[in-house]
Amino acid sequence: IKFLSQFRPVFIYAGVFSFAINLALLVPSLYMLQVFDRVLTSRSNETLVLLSLAAAGALFIMFLLDTTRSRLLRGAGMLLDKLFGTKVLSVLLDLTAQSSGSANAHGLKDAATLRNFMSGNSIISLLDAPWLPFYILLIFVFHPLLGIVATCGAGALLLLTWLNEKLTRKSIESMQESSRVASRYIDISMRNAEVVRAMGMRPAIVAQWKKLNDKVVQSQLDSNEAAGWLVGLGKFFRQFIQIAMLGTGAYLVIDQNATPGVMMASTIILG
Repeated sequence: IKFLSQFRPVFIYAGVFSFAINLALLVPSLYMLQVFDRVLTSRSNETLVLLSLAAAGALFIMFLLDTTRSRLLRGAGMLLDKLFGTKVLSVLLDLTAQSSGSANAHGLKDAATLRNFMSGNSIISLLDAPWLPFYILLIFVFHPLLGIVATCGAGALLLLTWLNEKLTRKSIESMQESSRVASRYIDISMRNAEVVRAMGMRPAIVAQWKKLNDKVVQSQLDSNEAAGWLVGLGKFFRQFIQIAMLGTGAYLVIDQNATPGVMMASTIILG
């Protein structure tokens, strides 16, 4: 609750910036629509120049807003690190004093992961994702058939994303846990390197680490194997959806149910 109350203004401003940025992302589509349906038919250089200047100005504003949003979130990430970093370290020191504490050695890394999430691309994607229905609705306005194609394509990609999360989550968690165990084992061994060498335990230490590391590698292979074909399938679907949208738009243009500008604009919006 304290975290949300302190960072609420950051999320509000980031949401407002995301609203403006996603509206600006429509500029290339609208520009294409006007060029195909107005400029090419009227052959007006003045209209082309005016549209180009307006589009360039809108995109420059989008650039400024996007840069400001990124700086805002990076600043929030640094503030979060200052807010939780010292507290996490204090708790870890207390736990380490009470027990072996080795299981808690990665607490600061977890705090760093949260900081990187706040200042990275993941949260930006999270802010932009809710605009998907708006874009699809806009394509429906152009033509219902184009909207159906867009909905099917977006649904297929969302399904692939869900499957990727479902199939790889356990293996990734297993790999991370195995990696932590191996890392803790090495840390302990290095701290007692003189004892290990004096007692001739180096071969046993190396053999034990190899077992732990083999488990990490196997978990990583399982994760990559589960996700590999889904990644390839996702690339296929993204390209196929673009082709399907262009083909559907061309069909509508041939039957005079849409204009070439609508065909190109819908494809760009879907992208």
